[in-house]
Amino acid sequence: MEVIICGAGSLGYNIARYLIQENNNVTVIDTDPALIAKINENLDCRAVIGHASAPSTWEKIGAMGADMAIAVTRSDEINMMACKVAHHLFHIPQKIARIREQSYLNPKWRTLFDDSSIPINLIISPEKEVAKAIIRRIYAPGATDIVPLDTPNVSLVGVVVAPDSPALADSIERICASHSALSINVMAIIHADSVKAPNPSDALKSGDEVYFVCPDDKILQALVLFGHEERHARNVLIIGGGGVGAYLAENLSDECKVTMVESDPLIARKLAEKLPRSVVIQGDALKIEVLMDAKAHHKHICIAVSSSDEVNLISCMHAHGLGVDRTICLLNNPHYASLTRKVGVSVTVHPMEITGSIVLQFIRYGAVKHLYSLQENTAEIVEIEVSKNAQVVDMKLGDIKMFRGTYIGMVIRKNTKTGGVDMYLPHDGLKLARHDRVVMLISPNNMNRIVQMFTDDTHI
Repeated sequence: MEVIICGAGSLGYNIARYLIQENNNVTVIDTDPALIAKINENLDCRAVIGHASAPSTWEKIGAMGADMAIAVTRSDEINMMACKVAHHLFHIPQKIARIREQSYLNPKWRTLFDDSSIPINLIISPEKEVAKAIIRRIYAPGATDIVPLDTPNVSLVGVVVAPDSPALADSIERICASHSALSINVMAIIHADSVKAPNPSDALKSGDEVYFVCPDDKILQALVLFGHEERHARNVLIIGGGGVGAYLAENLSDECKVTMVESDPLIARKLAEKLPRSVVIQGDALKIEVLMDAKAHHKHICIAVSSSDEVNLISCMHAHGLGVDRTICLLNNPHYASLTRKVGVSVTVHPMEITGSIVLQFIRYGAVKHLYSLQENTAEIVEIEVSKNAQVVDMKLGDIKMFRGTYIGMVIRKNTKTGGVDMYLPHDGLKLARHDRVVMLISPNNMNRIVQMFTDDTHI
């Protein structure tokens, strides 16, 4: 697939890296020579200095015939114009754009993005997606990650195994079997920053991060199994009043007491007017006295989502030292990840993984109903639907030759009598049926072959 990416910042760089891993031909456009040089030096693709909104730039790179344009510059307006140029002048069929300003996304202006004006197939709003991901974690105390699958009412959940977890007492196979009412299965284990497919005979270790699939109504019970019974947060401290912080405050204030700390006086004043149900304090969150003014020592949770990784880490460290139960830290730089537990961070949120997963899921539309990247895309958890003509239909799992590094963790089948779904733990004798949803851990390098296996009648 021929893909043109507008914007060579962190998001554009990572999307390019993901797509190159899967043998796509990628061209990156940006006006910043340093960013272009970085891509040319580190990635196997073409990177060109130019204006993404200028037709001459697209003509220069030979855009006619490309399959997809992804506009993720820092400017919403440039991203929209780039998609317009890609569609109307170069007939590129698929367009993705990052749009941060929420007023553009107001439903009353929905015709703005139809084919006759600014044709965009997928709009990414990173701040909104990150905030939604944080809210899901807040409502599942103890979870480091919680991602809804495409199958309704089923989620992928991440959790760090606590030292007093009942799950430490036995093998994964026996734990899942003895708690069959929870309908859970472990999908992946992250130990020492390495992703591992679980072996049923494996025993979990304290500090392992585990990803499991679970019905939504059983998540809190499942978290107890891994040693987490934290109380629900009703008193929330937010550090940073940017797009993520503002969205969080607006959506949490109905159920929680929200206090926000923002360093910029003008932004703080505007937020105080916009968020009448929240307390907004203008000050430097790196100062203990500012956190004390915000009554951090009475908060159930501190969520640090400023634009600075350093501010987020240090403010979480201070909040933890003041006795805050849980801290959530937004980090853009993955190299800081190893510091988080040392400074008392309960949950880390990586915007690139969240946004990158959304883009990759769209690109692999069709059989891939859900996709989530782990550890900078070193592994992926995917939900794939078995098509009616797939060779694997009516085959037993034990007879399917899977690729190295691939692990089937759950088979989800629609129950025509109840209208709900039945969830099956994998075993060699389980037969796959048409329209089953198979949840598996895979290497990104195997994605195309896995999709082919589950969607057509190619010989296995």
